[in-house]
Amino acid sequence: MKQLHHAIVALSVVGLSQGCLGAVGPVVGWSPTRGGTYGWEVSAGHLFLHAALGQSVRTAESAPRPQEEAATDLSAAQATSGVGRRTTATPWVRVTADETVTYFAAEPWYFGGATLGFTTSSADDDIGFAGGTWAGVAMADTTPGPFASLSVGVRWLHGAAELYLTPKFGWFGG
Repeated sequence: MKQLHHAIVALSVVGLSQGCLGAVGPVVGWSPTRGGTYGWEVSAGHLFLHAALGQSVRTAESAPRPQEEAATDLSAAQATSGVGRRTTATPWVRVTADETVTYFAAEPWYFGGATLGFTTSSADDDIGFAGGTWAGVAMADTTPGPFASLSVGVRWLHGAAELYLTPKFGWFGG
């Protein structure tokens, strides 16, 4: 956690030292394959091109699996009595572990934004892809000082699509 704190501070200081912006905020989302997601994001850089660092926690998923694996192990007494019997036609199993996806991306913006970067996941050691599109609005003028923004987007993070919303609070350096 200490390294994460240092990364956030460094990213913000670099952005602000260039006379640009730095912002942080929560992220809430939904994935068709994972359900609800939540996390955080910090961004810094120039108005039209900044870097984003964040994490998205994906809740446990329902995932298909082969039917032959879906049969329940039954004792001989249960199998002959029919008690506790379940057919092999049950194609879903509940995965109980949450997954944390960490991402670092470049985000160009001009009336609409894009995301392009890489991810890591708590579920494996692979490097994944981060890509997507977003739109945002800032609640401030272009004078230096504090601002708030609200963005909505769709992205692909480490093998799953996600629709998300993020309010951010930060400082515009002018």
